[in-house]
Formats: sequence, structure tokens, C-alpha cells
Amino acid sequence: VTYFFSKRLIEQSHRHNLEAMRIADFNRGAAAFRTAFIDTVFLLRRHKEGTENLITKIITDKVIVDQEKAKIIFEPFLNKTALGDFSMTWDAYTKCRMNYGSVNANPTKAEEIQFFLDHIYRLLHFAERR
Repeated sequence: VTYFFSKRLIEQSHRHNLEAMRIADFNRGAAAFRTAFIDTVFLLRRHKEGTENLITKIITDKVIVDQEKAKIIFEPFLNKTALGDFSMTWDAYTKCRMNYGSVNANPTKAEEIQFFLDHIYRLLHFAERR
């Protein structure tokens, strides 16, 4: 009887430890992903000067590459369902610089900033701590 309970306790402890490690790994990958967006979100929120090149000055190709590196680190921690949704959201984000003008012909500065922040916030939703 003692053997049975000891074995069961060890198995439960092992499962708990594996789950704790999985969550810790997810949180490390998610933190790396979130960190890649800090400067972009900060600059979009704080941008005061109106300019036609606002987005191309803040979300540059180098910024996208750095964010994509963080995406590559983070993706293995998502389950298949979340990964599919995440990939679609990522594609929408990377294409929003090209598509914004066709969606909104004469945007105000605030509308333009909010459009890009909305895309970023949708991505960051996948990387919330567990």
C-alpha cells in the first residue's frame, strides 16, 4: 500500500514539475517576444510630430527583422491552434504598412498610430504570462 501511494505521489510530482518547466519556458519565450516590441510601442505612443513617414521611421525593416527573430524564438512554445492564429496575426502585422493606405485614405495621426498599435496588441496577446 505504501509503495502504491509513494509511486503515485512521485508521478504527480513529476507531472507537476514538467508543467512548471513548460510554463517557465513559455514565459521566457514570451518575454523575449514582448521585449522586441517595447521600443515600437513606446515610439508609437509618444510620437508627437505629424509626418507622412511616421510608420516607416518607427517600424523599419530592421525593426521587423528583430521582431521576427523574437517570433522564431517564441513560436515553439505555442500549441498548434494558437500557432495558426498567431501566424495569421503576424502576417497581418507585417503587411499592415503596405495595406494601411488602402484601408483608410486620409488618416489622422491618431488613427494611424492606433491602427498599428492594434496589430501589435493582437500579437502581444499571444505572449501573455501564464
